[in-house]
Amino acid sequence: MPRWHPRWRPFAGLAWKLKCESVDGVSIEAYVQAIAEIIGGQNVVAALRSNEQMMVLFMTIIEFVGIVTLVIIHHFSGFNVSPMALKALSANTNFPLWRFPVNNVSNRMALKRPSWNITLGELGSMGMTSAKNSLFRIRGNISNFHFADHIHIMIDAKDDNGRQRVLGGDIWKPKMFNPNLKSSIIGKVVDYDNGTYSIYFFAAWSGEAFIDIQLVHTRDAALYIEDVFRKKEKMTWQAVYSRGGLEETSMCHLRREGTWTNQCEHMRNPLFGRTLVLCEKPASLACGDLNYFHTSKVSLDNRQHLEDMFHRSYQKINGNPSKLIIHNSSFGLQSLFSEIPICSDGLYIDEFKPTGFWNNNTWHSLVCQTTRFDRQSSRVCLNEYSELYFLGDSTSRQWFIELYQLLGIPSDNVTWDEHYKNTPKKIRKFLYKKTRGKAVIDGMTLFFLFHPLASTKQKLLLDRFPLEYEILENIKTCDTVIVLGTWAHYTRWTVTSFDERLRYIKQHLYEYKKRCPNSKIIIRGSHAREHDGWEKNLGNSDLLLRGVNDILKNVFKSELWLTFIDVWELNYSSFAKQTVHMSEHVVKEEINLLLSNVCPEKYY
Repeated sequence: MPRWHPRWRPFAGLAWKLKCESVDGVSIEAYVQAIAEIIGGQNVVAALRSNEQMMVLFMTIIEFVGIVTLVIIHHFSGFNVSPMALKALSANTNFPLWRFPVNNVSNRMALKRPSWNITLGELGSMGMTSAKNSLFRIRGNISNFHFADHIHIMIDAKDDNGRQRVLGGDIWKPKMFNPNLKSSIIGKVVDYDNGTYSIYFFAAWSGEAFIDIQLVHTRDAALYIEDVFRKKEKMTWQAVYSRGGLEETSMCHLRREGTWTNQCEHMRNPLFGRTLVLCEKPASLACGDLNYFHTSKVSLDNRQHLEDMFHRSYQKINGNPSKLIIHNSSFGLQSLFSEIPICSDGLYIDEFKPTGFWNNNTWHSLVCQTTRFDRQSSRVCLNEYSELYFLGDSTSRQWFIELYQLLGIPSDNVTWDEHYKNTPKKIRKFLYKKTRGKAVIDGMTLFFLFHPLASTKQKLLLDRFPLEYEILENIKTCDTVIVLGTWAHYTRWTVTSFDERLRYIKQHLYEYKKRCPNSKIIIRGSHAREHDGWEKNLGNSDLLLRGVNDILKNVFKSELWLTFIDVWELNYSSFAKQTVHMSEHVVKEEINLLLSNVCPEKYY
């Protein structure tokens, strides 16, 4: 247990950590020692939960940020305590003066130890974290922030009754921005697991800075997502089997482990992983008669409780002040950029540092040096490659489209869905469109291929979506760029299934890289999506999608033969509306990141 945790010897070290001074002559050290002996340090948390009916002096020392917190709650087990005031001055921080009036203690013998070590039963309530009642405050001298400083903000999470929460686990979205400068950045969160949180912002511009903090999920909602929603595959489809004019439907779902009887097993492929699509056997037709399938709605239990819980998501909390001024510094923007490394494979990403910030409506990466590309420079960047492959979901399709437009490929040189040509028209019009694309210009060909098992209400033909290893095995050249962007359809997979799926893909990419060492392999991370109603607050949860991003990073980021591009903060901090298909302006900035990683040596 860390030393700053509230359950770790809360009275130990008071005399040497703080300079304590009694206003009326009572020995503070003796007083604290007496209370510690009476209730025992291990019961402090229980005492704090007993509403305001106990006399407790509670100290938390968070050593690495130099914060000292003192909390006093009145009346201990019916004892009358004499008036006293406490003046606390931290030895190493500028600490405010607090005075807590209580009742007079003539000596420590007035507090006699009871024969039990438990608090008396009292009525109390503890609710979920309330955005309306929670507050943030800026620490430090608000008039003395300069460019490149770290701005520290504290959050006090409170419940519906205005009571301080005593556990952490809430999920927050902290954003600092200036709408006139089109500048913004995401803060980093430290959870102390006691209802308080620290937010650290990097002061990335000079001028006004507004603070916006949203409660993304309460602890209760976050625990439901982690312990219930993600523990079992939620991906379901409705399958249509047909033969000789007979058509039957059945329900299908993902399954990686467990037992089953007389189920149609689809996607049984050792190079895909151990996750299967299991479908109820049709009444008359065989499993091999599968024609197409489409996604069905997720079934959720306790819907009213979930609605109450997820209606609290994505609400702003108040703070005073919510605006500050960042002053100029001798350490300017160019000085900052000069310390950023050149983009390269396997580049280390520090999780506690921002990946970048927006300024003048332009994304500035703090991970590696980036260039802004136009038609000519993008062609120069890619002139040594003959084929580029974009594998994954519709966000990869956005990259494919944005890049061929940047390169100046005319629409006549772009084709879509040639693999559907021999499909009957009555089915073709309902099929998921633009799942394969091809664009050609001056000896260079761009391909887009959608991954299998998409989540869509449109019809999917299982045999028209090749696996990654099939695509890689059929690439005949080595002067290639492979871009993998597989994330938006995997929030209903369990962590284990998705992790395994990615590791199989990683192995196939590695085999290709060994065969073609001069090829370039890029992995694209996830971003947040739209939220309109409690069900999408759950299904499109930032926590779920950030979890997908974390799995992608855990699988790919440490490899020296590929590049992981983290676009989470680029999208999260942008002024554009959060949606699965972000605005063209945001996608252009992502393409600048892509090309800066494909050919860094040509520009630096």
